[in-house]
Amino acid sequence: RFGSDSAGIVNAVLGGWQASFYEQAHSGQPLTISNTNGNLGNGTSSRANLVGNPRLASRSAALWFNPTAFAPAPNYVFGNSGVGDVDGPEYFNIDSALAKRNHLTESSYLEFRWEMFNALNHTNLNNPVQNVNDVNFGHIFGSSPARRMQFGLKLIF
Repeated sequence: RFGSDSAGIVNAVLGGWQASFYEQAHSGQPLTISNTNGNLGNGTSSRANLVGNPRLASRSAALWFNPTAFAPAPNYVFGNSGVGDVDGPEYFNIDSALAKRNHLTESSYLEFRWEMFNALNHTNLNNPVQNVNDVNFGHIFGSSPARRMQFGLKLIF
């Protein structure tokens, strides 16, 4: 709490503010490249075959990994690619809040809140298309929401 020991009108305006922050960060999740052409003979699909190096020197939403490093597995063969041959995009987010309570009586107060979700407006990409048979294989088409803000006013009595 900042400025809560100030006197009179200064305390009413500047005192008693509370700030909070919540940070979340993690590396990209391990992805499994699928082969969804029903190649196992019973309508079930398998993984793709790893035939090259899936890593790219520069990743972007336009191309997250090397799609030529994977090929559809032949009929009746479970593909040789593993879980985690490719990692998805990393995630970083900070949520914050600023709140102030104005006491009306000894037991009641009015609380004002300003909350920001994704406060730094960091772009967090979704996972790329992981189906080797899809024409968009390796591309990313979305991201987590941009910064959102909300204000709140609550009367406690």
